[in-house]
Amino acid sequence: MTALVELGQSRLLDQLLALIWYALLIGIPVYVAGVLITYLAPNTLHPGLHLRLDVPIYPAPDALALAPQGSVARAATIPRALATISLTRLPAVDLAVLLAAWVLKTALWLPALYQLRKLFTALLQGRPFVSDNAIRLRILGVVLLGAELLRAALWFGQGVYIWWAFDGIGLRLYPLNLNLNTTTLFVGAALIVAAEAFRRGAELEEDQALTV
Repeated sequence: MTALVELGQSRLLDQLLALIWYALLIGIPVYVAGVLITYLAPNTLHPGLHLRLDVPIYPAPDALALAPQGSVARAATIPRALATISLTRLPAVDLAVLLAAWVLKTALWLPALYQLRKLFTALLQGRPFVSDNAIRLRILGVVLLGAELLRAALWFGQGVYIWWAFDGIGLRLYPLNLNLNTTTLFVGAALIVAAEAFRRGAELEEDQALTV
């Protein structure tokens, strides 16, 4: 009974991954088309359908002093906070660069989803320890590492762009922030290590099959 429940959960997760995969494949070009129409031909869309490019930023306001109620001693400061800029007008070149950065950041997850779907297909077939799964795990780990580093670089580039475009008019920013997710890097490295264990397990199964 437990095995049947686990099998059902695995199939449900496999279907969820497939749904996310196809949603990205369909959603990315639809979003790009909507953004292009919004900026290049805004009068053709209903105002409620406009899709603006939003860029996360770290503004640099004056430090805000916090203290317990009734106390005059400063207890803490907020040196920066995350905010979002919604760009209402963009030159064609800037639009192309920022939109390409968004597409790249979103599409980075497609290779990872592809490898996960292949892994679940093999698991549902009852073949966990095979050399193909070891290769898929290794690719998945490398994809996660590369995707996170590239995402952080794109975040940095967007921050520099906003700083360059708006800092001169009084909006003070912190552009030099990579926003690197160390958890994703750790998971990527762990998957690469797990791939070696899967490779060794596949070799042992093959040796056992030959012995029998």
